[in-house]
Amino acid sequence: MRQQALFIALVSFASAALAGCIPMCADVVTNGVEAKVVDKDGVNQPDAKVTYTVDGGTEETADCFGLTDDGKGCTSWGVASGQSGHVVIKAESADGTLHAEATVDVEDGECGPIMEQATLTLE
Repeated sequence: MRQQALFIALVSFASAALAGCIPMCADVVTNGVEAKVVDKDGVNQPDAKVTYTVDGGTEETADCFGLTDDGKGCTSWGVASGQSGHVVIKAESADGTLHAEATVDVEDGECGPIMEQATLTLE
C-alpha cells in the first residue's frame, strides 16, 4: 500500500513537472508557405494557377487560402500543408503567358511547419 501511494505521488509530480514542457498543439494543420501572386504593378492575380514541390518531390496544386470578395478567385494560396523543407513554388497566369517562381526553406517547429510568406510576380 505504501509503495502504491509513493508511486502515485511520483507519477503526479512527474506529470506536473512535464506539463510546462510539452507543447499543446492544435489539430489545425499549418501551411508551410502562404503565397501571393501579383503582376508587375503589384496587383493581385486571383485567377493564377499555383503549384509547388517539397524537397524535389511530386508537383502539387496549392490550395486557395483566401477568397476574393466575389468568391471567384484567391487572395493567397496555402502551400505545403503540414510540410517543411525546400519548397519551390510556381505560378502561371490564367492565360498561361506569364510565369513566376520562388523558393522558400520552411523550418519545422514544435507543432508543424513555421509558416513563411512568399510573393510571386508574374512576368
